[in-house]
Amino acid sequence: MQSHIFLDEYHCPVTFKVFSDHTHIVAIKTTGNVYAYEAVDRLNIKAKHWKDLLSDEPFTRKDIITIQVVYSNFVFESIKCRSFIC
Repeated sequence: MQSHIFLDEYHCPVTFKVFSDHTHIVAIKTTGNVYAYEAVDRLNIKAKHWKDLLSDEPFTRKDIITIQVVYSNFVFESIKCRSFIC
């Protein structure tokens, strides 16, 4: 757990990871709660536990909305080349 979280920084309520330009961020449509993708991936998707991590309200995989996805430069260049942009 990060001990340097400040009250004015947005962070995942489960992992306490501070959101940055390099954080994969998702929201649950049924509740509006926002998490770091790693929390949802580990505790919901892989565990097949389809309840919101804060409210315990049920949701489906289709209710996961990506707010911000982060690609490494290598992946981005690979996608560009496959699309004949390179």
